[in-house]
Amino acid sequence: TSAMREVLPMMDVLTRLRLKGVELSIDDFGTGYSSLVQLQRLPFSEIKIDRSLVVQMNNSKRCEAVVEIIIDLARKLGLHSVAEGVEDEAALNRLIELGCNSLQGFHLSRPIAADAVASFVREHRTAPAPATPVACRASPGNGAA
Repeated sequence: TSAMREVLPMMDVLTRLRLKGVELSIDDFGTGYSSLVQLQRLPFSEIKIDRSLVVQMNNSKRCEAVVEIIIDLARKLGLHSVAEGVEDEAALNRLIELGCNSLQGFHLSRPIAADAVASFVREHRTAPAPATPVACRASPGNGAA
């Protein structure tokens, strides 16, 4: 939201952060203030697909098509794609088929405390298949993974 109100100063700050190696994510893509103009103007490294689209994928061909297009767009722009709101096996399997890079949602895990992440990973570690999406990522500031 801030980036859209004051584009020029924000572009400068975000570009400097990217040059220092900070990864930038456009959150809730597909809803609200997100737009294709943001992808053109701002140096994002990741697109997070809004959960409202992901949870409706199984019931709406239109939502599924939008998710597919966002994943393809991310791939073509060299960006990482993350699907929020993976709540069931059908969504998980479809997102993997579509080539989504990372998945987040209650089907994979409820939020867990930061100090429990290491044991969670040890308990659930399996040999990953080639190009298998990352199951979860820590979200900055909320202490959960």
